[in-house]
Amino acid sequence: MEEPFLQDHIEDEPEEAEPGEPHLIFCLGDAECAARVDSVLAIERVLPTTRVPRAVPWVVGIANLRGSLVTIVDVRSLMGMPRLTPTQYSRIVFASNGEAAMGLLVDRVSDIHYLRQSEIRSPRADCHNGLTPYLRGVYQSSDRTLLVIDIIALLRCEKMRDLCLVC
Repeated sequence: MEEPFLQDHIEDEPEEAEPGEPHLIFCLGDAECAARVDSVLAIERVLPTTRVPRAVPWVVGIANLRGSLVTIVDVRSLMGMPRLTPTQYSRIVFASNGEAAMGLLVDRVSDIHYLRQSEIRSPRADCHNGLTPYLRGVYQSSDRTLLVIDIIALLRCEKMRDLCLVC
């Protein structure tokens, strides 16, 4: 079931040219990122969390999302960037890899944009160091550059997999 937020903010797809896939646009520090919406369960304001003793530094804690406990991860910290201090614009993007759900703390969510696969270029090897293993590519237009993140790969990475075994 798609969230009303997603339905209300998906722009109409252009009818000409190859069809694009809807991507959620969000920020991690100065980087503007995109991720396919098919793995996004919900987008919420920062929820109260309970710290987990002896958790790795990038785990913010656990939160209750509609009756289910979900681990919240500071994506910036996970990627080796400075830890995020939540603001009024910060959001938690709840995503699933088909096996487990996680909450990904991001600086802000801006919109949903259709991206065509043909417009996504391969990333350079040195592109945003910590994000590189999870990049599908880079989208560039005249007014923006987006790092296209593979959320499924991120949620299935060794660090996350180990976290899920602990939870």
